[in-house]
Order: sequence, then C-alpha cells, then structure tokens
Amino acid sequence: MGSGGLRAAHYRPLTDEQIGQIHEAALHVLADVGMEVHSERCLAAYDSAGADVDGKRVKIPREVVRLAIDSAPSSVTLYAREDDRPLHLAEDRVYL
Repeated sequence: MGSGGLRAAHYRPLTDEQIGQIHEAALHVLADVGMEVHSERCLAAYDSAGADVDGKRVKIPREVVRLAIDSAPSSVTLYAREDDRPLHLAEDRVYL
C-alpha cells in the first residue's frame, strides 16, 4: 500500500447501525456513568467546557459531546520525525 491508504469504501468492518450503537453507548458512558479524573487542571477544564463535575467524577452531557464533535476537524495529517510520508486521516482513508 502506498502512502495514500486504503479507500474506506473498500474497508467497512461495521455497518452504519453498528457504528450508531457504539456511538450511543459511548454517549451513555460519558453522560450517565462518567469517569474519575484525578487532575485538578483537567477537572477545571471539564468544568469550564460544560461538563458536570462532582468531586473527582466527571459526566459530559450529550450536547457538550455533540458540540465537541461538530467543532473537530474532518481530517488530520500525522507526520513522523523520520518518515517523509504523512498519514492523512480522513473519513475516506484507512491505514493498517
């Protein structure tokens, strides 16, 4: 495989429904179960971003997650120190 990666249309291990189920499960964990955070700096960042902080327990409401996803770039390029072939991570690229 060259530096361009596989086209995602040729590699679909999950259906759209399965991807949706994983997404919903992740939202449930973030919003309803939460996570324990031990860094005061991280707790402050979560609080200022709209998460529910109760002691060390942080729960991120679904809307806050949705806003974060919507504001994330649709592609990212990764560069290595010693390799001149960057990886362009995007919806239509898969690297193994």
